Amino acid sequence: LKTVWVMLEVPQLEVSKLRIGTPVKFTSEVAPGMTFDGQITRLGENFDPNSHSVLVRTQIQNSSGLLKPGMMVIAKVHTERPGESGLIVDT
Repeated sequence: LKTVWVMLEVPQLEVSKLRIGTPVKFTSEVAPGMTFDGQITRLGENFDPNSHSVLVRTQIQNSSGLLKPGMMVIAKVHTERPGESGLIVDT
């Protein structure tokens, strides 16, 4: 588990702000005070008809092995649009 994927459900209003390679910072209750760096590796192509969101795959370097499948994390995606500070997604 040196590298893990996190799937983010991103609202359709926010998807246009994302690109492959966009940096993402992750935090988790399992590791208070720690931040894990990752990036977007895939943008979903289909929207969920009920939630109007799309799955976005991110990849995190997990050299410490602290992150495990099924854990909840908070992701902060840095967007580069003027006047925007970023997008925060709980997953």
